[in-house]
Amino acid sequence: MYDAIVVGAGPAGSTAAIVLAQKGLHTLLVDRESFPREKACGDAVPATCFEILRDLNVNDFGPEEIFSINRIFVKGPLKRSIALDLHQQGDANAGIVSRYVFDRALYDHALASGAEFCQLNVQGPLLEAGKVVGIRAKSGKHEIEYRSKIVIAADGATSVIARALNPTPRTDSTTAIALRGYIETDVDLDRTIDLVFLSEVQPGYAWFFPMNKHQANIGVGMRADRYKNQDKTLQEMLDLYLKSPEIRDRVGQHKVTDLRSWQLPLCLVDQPRVFDGALLAGDAGGFVDPLTGAGIYQAVLTGKRAAEASIHAIEINDVSARGLALYDKLWRKDLGRDIKRSARMYQMITAMPSLIDGMLIAARAIPSIVPYVLGKI
Repeated sequence: MYDAIVVGAGPAGSTAAIVLAQKGLHTLLVDRESFPREKACGDAVPATCFEILRDLNVNDFGPEEIFSINRIFVKGPLKRSIALDLHQQGDANAGIVSRYVFDRALYDHALASGAEFCQLNVQGPLLEAGKVVGIRAKSGKHEIEYRSKIVIAADGATSVIARALNPTPRTDSTTAIALRGYIETDVDLDRTIDLVFLSEVQPGYAWFFPMNKHQANIGVGMRADRYKNQDKTLQEMLDLYLKSPEIRDRVGQHKVTDLRSWQLPLCLVDQPRVFDGALLAGDAGGFVDPLTGAGIYQAVLTGKRAAEASIHAIEINDVSARGLALYDKLWRKDLGRDIKRSARMYQMITAMPSLIDGMLIAARAIPSIVPYVLGKI
């Protein structure tokens, strides 16, 4: 019998396991994959995320594994653009770090903190009288059950735990799909990330995030329903971006490699995330910024808050939804305002993409409005 089982060892799950284990709780972290492993992502980690990890003593990154970022370039569908300096969060900078490295560091720290790990294919929650009391899983061909006081679901956009507890399917209008790859360059890349709102990719954008001086993460993302109702593939959209002058000048004839696509559950619906015996964190809880598609900071933050709410519930001996209700209070205090801002801006820009260019024109005179529009980067 575990105090807590955390399903999914990505940023949300490993962060939750770190907090739980550091508090001395008997914690099981499970994932269907072994670590380290690749993960499709934009690889951008904001300064606020590194600040949280520092507070948890997660400093398991090598000097060459994070490419610090200090500027952002934003371009609208009508070609208006602006470049601005990014502000530090304390002494932390935003950075680009592959999920192979980032997730491994959090996973390793969770185990070093005392969490156990088991590679399992989780089939769903273990339910008794409507309450989650553990998980059902497969190890190879063998079915197995693990029991716990609390289950934290951090198993991503297609979470089996979330689908079992909240069977209402997410609509395409609240989901995005993205495609990313890596590309080499012959020029020295500076410490600037590009967000380009192409007219052909609306609502959505293309990006260019340097991983080091001669390699970048490049990709495109778009809302799923709009994607299904137009005639270009994500690969064709990415090809359009590759032909733009600012990208062509940097990458020349180099080809994109390691192309991978994935889903992003946009935080546009107020879905339930607290249940009797269970909480949803990260992508499993739909915590993806609808405007930028960012989700790593949200995953780390909600993983931390889910663990804190779980610790509180165990201390008061009430792991029902009522006892776990602290989770909603914590994440709403941290993210509520940002979620409302981003959703509001997303709906406005979806209705009229040219508003992006208008905002960029205004930002040249008042740069402080960019963080309001794009949030934490």
